[in-house]
Amino acid sequence: MSQAAKKVTHDHPQEKLSLAADTKRNSRSQEKSAMFGFNMLPNAMDMCSRLMGSGMEIQSDMLKAMTECSGATIRACSSLSTDLIESGNRSLSQMMELSKEAANCRTINAVIELQQKAAEQVIGTCIDTTQKLSTQLHECCMESLIPLQEHASLISDKITKSLTAPNE
Repeated sequence: MSQAAKKVTHDHPQEKLSLAADTKRNSRSQEKSAMFGFNMLPNAMDMCSRLMGSGMEIQSDMLKAMTECSGATIRACSSLSTDLIESGNRSLSQMMELSKEAANCRTINAVIELQQKAAEQVIGTCIDTTQKLSTQLHECCMESLIPLQEHASLISDKITKSLTAPNE
């Protein structure tokens, strides 16, 4: 028993020495990690996580805005094509009418008057169609840019909130 007692008492100081060495190693590793900025790693990871979450929300909102923008563009293209077809039909019917009148022209003055009438109709049709198309294109741009503008504002707000969010 005396040998067992001696071993126990003899092992105890070595444990104290090993605990002291571990403590010194731990304090040195903490000093090194503080020196290299490793203690800031959890904060950086939190910020990165928040930014990734915001990025996913931004992408989702961007798809929604792009869908709205595409819908407005498709509606405008449909309306523009309808107006162009109407303008073409109107021009064709005017030309048909003018060709009937041309068959009835017996003098040079009648031909000159018919030519003036045709020029007036062509210019009037062109100006009317151009005004309609310009108005529709303006409305289309406004309708499609509003969702994109709102999306840009939301992106700015989300990034600001992510970067300034308190650390949890």
